[in-house]
Amino acid sequence: MILSLKLRQKQSQIIIVILMTVLLIGVALPGYISQKLVWRDMPQLKTLPQLQTVRKEGLSLSGWQTVKIQSIKIGNQEWLKQEVKQDKKNAIVLLFPQNYYKDQPQVEWMDLNGFLGWKTDEEQQNRFSVKSTSKDLDPVEVQVKFFKAWTTTQTYAVAQWYAWPNGGHPAPSHWFWADRFAQFSRNRAPWVAVALLIPIKPLGNIQEVWPVAASLGESVQASLMAEALVATLPEWLN
Repeated sequence: MILSLKLRQKQSQIIIVILMTVLLIGVALPGYISQKLVWRDMPQLKTLPQLQTVRKEGLSLSGWQTVKIQSIKIGNQEWLKQEVKQDKKNAIVLLFPQNYYKDQPQVEWMDLNGFLGWKTDEEQQNRFSVKSTSKDLDPVEVQVKFFKAWTTTQTYAVAQWYAWPNGGHPAPSHWFWADRFAQFSRNRAPWVAVALLIPIKPLGNIQEVWPVAASLGESVQASLMAEALVATLPEWLN
C-alpha cells in the first residue's frame, strides 16, 4: 500500500515536471522563433554605400570650410575626424556611420569619453531643426546632448547625437523605436553618431557658443539627410 502510494506520488511529480516543461517551451518558443525571423528578415540598408563614403570622405557642410580630414581609432572602431572653420571660428566634427545593416548604436559615447579622457560639466539637452528632404513634411527635430568638456590642454563646448533620416537624439533607445517604426514599411533608419567639439576658453560660457553649435549641427544633419540618411517614405506618405 505504502509502495503504491509512493509510486503514485512519483508519477505525479513526473507529470508536473513534464507539464511545466511543455508550458515553458510553449511560452518561449514562439517568441524565440519570432525574434529569429524578425532578425533574419530585417531589411537591408539602402544607403550603406553612402554611409561608407562618409566614413572615408566626410561631409560637405554648407557655410563651413573643411580644413583637414583624417581617420582615427576610438575604442575598437574607426571614426572620421573633420576639422572645419567659419570665419574665425574653428570646430571638430567626429562621425561614426553605421557600418553594417545589423549594427545598433550602443557605446559610442563611452568610447569617446575614454579616448579623449575629458572631464565634463554643465550637461543639458538642446534642440535644433532641419528642413525635411520632403517638401510635404514638417522640419526634422534634433535633440542633442550639450555640455562642457575639458582636458589638460583644451576646453570644448560639445554637442552629440545619433542622426537618422527623420530625427536625432543622443539616446540609442530613440533610434531603436525610429528603426522599428521604419521596418513596418520594410525600410530602415540608418544612423550616424555625431559629436561636435567647439574650442572655448577654460572659463568660457557654453551658452555663448550654442548658436555656433546649432548652426554646425544643422549643416551636419542636413548633409547626412541629403545623401547618407535618405529617408524612404511609405507609399501612403508619397
